[in-house]
Amino acid sequence: MLNDIEEHFGHVLQPASENFNLLPAAACLLDPCIAIVLLTEDMKPLMEAAKNFIFLQVTTNNNNNKIDSTSRTRMK
Repeated sequence: MLNDIEEHFGHVLQPASENFNLLPAAACLLDPCIAIVLLTEDMKPLMEAAKNFIFLQVTTNNNNNKIDSTSRTRMK
């Protein structure tokens, strides 16, 4: 039964899973009510994956905003 549960939820709990989806982990990390769960030792790989995903999204968005503002300045 434990194997069935791990297989069923692997796409949201196991960063090594081939179908892993980072979005639920990132959302949990950003929610102060739930983030505490990710601070446990057994959730460390999931927390690291979520942190890396958030960092990548923020830096990518910042770079896109810089490019957009540069192109607008050149168009004037």
